[in-house]
Amino acid sequence: MNWINIRDNLVVAMGVFLWSSGLPLIDHLLGKWDFMSLATARSLIAGLFLFVISSYKSRSIPDKQLVKKASLIGLTTYGFSAVCMVVGISYSDPVTASILVTLIPVISAFMDIFTTKRSISWKLMLALVFSIIGGLVASLEPDQLNFVFGFGELAVLAGVFLFVLYSRTTLHFLSFAPQISVLSISTLSGGLGMLVLTLVSGGMGNELRYSFEPVYLMPLLFLGIVSMGISIQLWFYGAGRLGVTHAALLQNLVPAFVMLIMLALGHSFDGMKALGGVFVICAAVIAQTDKKKLSHPDEP
Repeated sequence: MNWINIRDNLVVAMGVFLWSSGLPLIDHLLGKWDFMSLATARSLIAGLFLFVISSYKSRSIPDKQLVKKASLIGLTTYGFSAVCMVVGISYSDPVTASILVTLIPVISAFMDIFTTKRSISWKLMLALVFSIIGGLVASLEPDQLNFVFGFGELAVLAGVFLFVLYSRTTLHFLSFAPQISVLSISTLSGGLGMLVLTLVSGGMGNELRYSFEPVYLMPLLFLGIVSMGISIQLWFYGAGRLGVTHAALLQNLVPAFVMLIMLALGHSFDGMKALGGVFVICAAVIAQTDKKKLSHPDEP
């Protein structure tokens, strides 16, 4: 039996928790911001934060080859992933989006199988089932069982696929460079790409709303620096050691973490979200006691 790397799992879980902490803030900020402007501002703040950290640590100009590759990956995968998620939620709803996000480990597993030509083990299959059940149990409400697959759902699914592709290509093709440099360039380039799309959207007549009042500025900075900038570092650190598929299993802890955050803010306890979290933790344990690993973390 393979030993479970508790540290790396905790790092990924902390990254997921910090990302989850931004969801209540997004709900607050959408009172003054439109979806596209908020997503763009969040990405640019995260990218600038990571760039400052990267510049301080390296104290040198990034290699041109690294800038080209990281920018291309950031624009084509990360940037479009964020746009697809925003568009999808605007045409669908957050609950449906959270259900589709539970497919992240499944999509990653099939990418593993496609690129490595290896079969999936029964333990990993069981872990995927547990993870999906956990995500569904935590996300679904009794009055939200009618699921309709339309344009919004397709956009969210495309965003999920692109996020997995971003994680895998970054860890594989840019493994030669410091991770913080890769993340800073890809996040910033993705944010700049989103800025262009946002400005084009505004030029086409769509309303762009934003506010830099203190009551909105502080949550926005937390959203960009902590909920995205720091969380993405933790996610990639853990995923680089566990593998994207195994790390993605913990992504379905999001509903349980949001419940804990809302509980701390005075809301009532949600037993279904807690149960969903238990299923996801069981999935992570099952997957990482599997002797038959799908792929090395650095493989695409």
